[in-house]
Amino acid sequence: MEKLTIDYLKQHNMIAYEYIRGSHAYGTNVETSDQDIGGVFICPPDMLMGLRENYVEQVDDERHDTVYYELGRWMELLMKSNPNALESLFVPEGCIVGDVHPAVQMILDNKDKFVTKACLPALLGYGFAQIQRAKGLKKKINMPENFQRKDILDFCYTVKNQGSQPIKEFLEKNNLDQKYCGLVNIPNMKDMYGVYYDFASYFKFEVFDKSDDWTLNPDEENKVLLTEESFQNWCFDMRYRTVAYDKFMDYDYAVKTYNRVINKEFFHYSGIVHPDDITKSNTVRLSSIPKNEVPICFMVYNKDAYEVHCRDYKEWLEWKTNRNPVRYENNKGHNYDSKNLMHTIRLMEMGVELAEGKGFNVRRTGDDVKHLLDIRNHVMSYEEIMKEAEDLKAKFDEAVKTSTLPESIDNEYVNNLLLEARKIAYK
Repeated sequence: MEKLTIDYLKQHNMIAYEYIRGSHAYGTNVETSDQDIGGVFICPPDMLMGLRENYVEQVDDERHDTVYYELGRWMELLMKSNPNALESLFVPEGCIVGDVHPAVQMILDNKDKFVTKACLPALLGYGFAQIQRAKGLKKKINMPENFQRKDILDFCYTVKNQGSQPIKEFLEKNNLDQKYCGLVNIPNMKDMYGVYYDFASYFKFEVFDKSDDWTLNPDEENKVLLTEESFQNWCFDMRYRTVAYDKFMDYDYAVKTYNRVINKEFFHYSGIVHPDDITKSNTVRLSSIPKNEVPICFMVYNKDAYEVHCRDYKEWLEWKTNRNPVRYENNKGHNYDSKNLMHTIRLMEMGVELAEGKGFNVRRTGDDVKHLLDIRNHVMSYEEIMKEAEDLKAKFDEAVKTSTLPESIDNEYVNNLLLEARKIAYK
């Protein structure tokens, strides 16, 4: 079977219910508001047979402005009192697009069966989740436009006095390169490594091959022949200028390193991370270390923080690509997303109305619309909106105590309703 897309659903007449959702349904739309579409489709019977490997529960567009749920998935969301699914039962007059399939119409005719006390915490909980999303340093809108992805080395640290020091800073200060490092796990210490260094490779490939003063080739003109004595002098000169060499470039080690350079005996350590994989992998590289080698430092790799950063960066990049430019400009310079906060207050108001026995009112009217648009337009401060949310919650808590709504949804009734809808759909 072909992949289910919105076009496929329409071409094969699989859409059983389609409606306008979002701000156009709430009455809070503005001139620049996109028109969001929701709906329900009914999959072919062979999708429900056997192992259901071809079953698709949701079809939407790239920006999720248009979302269709398969009949069974729609019922599952209704059973969970999902606010968006509940709103689809109470679509305002004029927002239903086209004809409604009899199978769905039967469910719409029984919409009150899904309105119970279980809906109340769903509305309030969803509303407070929106509050948490609306403001904060990790809110995507607060991230700088030039937000850059970091690499593994940005999350590696070594000890310095009573604190820590980035491994990048340690290596730079000591004129070292991560690609000549070798790592070994420290037993019983999570993400802790001993860091070793292949000084011979470093001197050969980073110093002498690139230096105007030193060479391993005695026949090359205008350059000084590298001898054991001159090499030792160079090492001793370095030890006075850097921490690492001061610890390791004693006389014996300088001689051994010189002999390894001359004889091309290199350790071939793997480096902390491969230069080509520095932003692709989430692990550091281990190496085989010769006996009696001494680590130049010990390093901790904060892998958990790196994985969180990569996830945040990926989400930010997707958000930046798909964001609504008008909404972004509207919120620019503010520390919260006004549209999220507007919907938070709207959901909480609906929760209070429902608890007070005033029904599930998707459409907002009169002064309520003006007030919600004031929130969206940053007329109110974040603190004022939070105070209003707290007052609504207190009002909600009181209304719940006297609510006459049923305690919960009748699972058996809904199951029979779905079976009857399937029978209607498949004749």
